[in-house]
Amino acid sequence: MPGPNLRPAVLAARDKLRKAREKLRNLHASGAPGIQVSSYLTDLIDAVCLELYQTALADLGGNERESHLALVAHGGYGRRDVAPFSDVDLMLLLDPGSETHVRPVAQRLTQDICDAGLALGFSLRTPREACSLALSDATVFTSLAESRFLAGHEPLFARFLERLRRMAARHSQNLMGAIEQARYEERQNYGETN
Repeated sequence: MPGPNLRPAVLAARDKLRKAREKLRNLHASGAPGIQVSSYLTDLIDAVCLELYQTALADLGGNERESHLALVAHGGYGRRDVAPFSDVDLMLLLDPGSETHVRPVAQRLTQDICDAGLALGFSLRTPREACSLALSDATVFTSLAESRFLAGHEPLFARFLERLRRMAARHSQNLMGAIEQARYEERQNYGETN
């Protein structure tokens, strides 16, 4: 039973997720292909995250804030390959120097998404910070390489993608080796998946 202090938008998101997941479960049980169910699930999660994002912005005086940020899906969620109850990987990109404007939105959004019942993987980074981390960690790189714009300032997202592509081209040899090593270690720890 949800606590009495949850915002109406969060309660609505919980209800929407519960009802839609039941429909998706029935759809899959009736023989719908997994890829179709995954696509519908991604659309559902997009809708919930965007509703909570827009509500947070509206409640916090968002027009000025939104010009400094972009909401980005990445990893499996970014490539629209979501399994039931898998993590929702989101990154809030921000312009350098705008953290004080953006942090309240990030805090509110993460709280509301978790309260709605989604498992959240979240980061708040400038494009430079995101690319720097991607260069130092192959797992982060592969996740961010599958980024998808959801909302906010699209030119900020475009700058991030361009920076990531340039960085990947300059460091392709090192990145490929690191990715191969990360995959090898993953297979050693978790086995093959087919």
